[in-house]
Amino acid sequence: MPIGSSALMLLPGLSPIRRQCVLPTGSGAAGSGQQTFGPALLGGLVAWFAADAVGHVWQDQARTVPAVADGDPVGVWDDLSSLGSNAVQATAGFRPLLRTNLLNGRPVLRFDGLDDYLRTAAWAAALVQPYTVVLVARDAVPATSSAFWATENAAIGTTYRAVGGFYRLFAGSNLISTTGVDAVTHVQTQVVTTSSTLWLDGVSIAAGAAGANTLSGLTLAGSSAATPVTYLSGDITEVLVYNRALLTGERVDLEHYLGSKYGLTVA
Repeated sequence: MPIGSSALMLLPGLSPIRRQCVLPTGSGAAGSGQQTFGPALLGGLVAWFAADAVGHVWQDQARTVPAVADGDPVGVWDDLSSLGSNAVQATAGFRPLLRTNLLNGRPVLRFDGLDDYLRTAAWAAALVQPYTVVLVARDAVPATSSAFWATENAAIGTTYRAVGGFYRLFAGSNLISTTGVDAVTHVQTQVVTTSSTLWLDGVSIAAGAAGANTLSGLTLAGSSAATPVTYLSGDITEVLVYNRALLTGERVDLEHYLGSKYGLTVA
């Protein structure tokens, strides 16, 4: 499906709520009355990872052994977008674990905070601002520095992490949240523009300049250096990247879709 297509992408093995949900009248979805909604309905989806996508989470780099049981290592996390830029960990000891039935009955990927991370290859074209990253994630050790995501393999790149007990987006300069990090799973949105905004469960927690760095790929649960120096001790459940700033109604719909799916309260 081309980037920006309005067609709903239905993937094998995904449950109905993974594919769509019903939004009430008055939501940001186009049209009137009840609307079906899924992440692929929003134009510009360039990366999508979901822990509950059956047949799209693998133990090995060759993608021959699916990760399905609690405690299975994850060596490849398939990108569900049309670009298919999978997140990979070639080193067996650096792979996160699939933990089942943890978040509203759904699985998560658990990273150990020591050396676990997944990384895509460099994208054919780096994303220039504006772009949007949305993730469902938990930092299990808020007092330590943790990396939720970062640019793929760059000495100094765009990063979103927890530092000093606060959320921090860096795209050349730091934008720091007014809300502290806790050990709870949240829907977290970063709209990266000349005036960026951080959202936590639908509430703005920071707004302002964060620099103009591009995004050339993704490191998940690790910083952007060739060998990460900061990792995440915690869970990542779903990640979505769009090559534009989502409109307010689109962001609200997406955050509520994820909140409904994972049993999280979103404003």
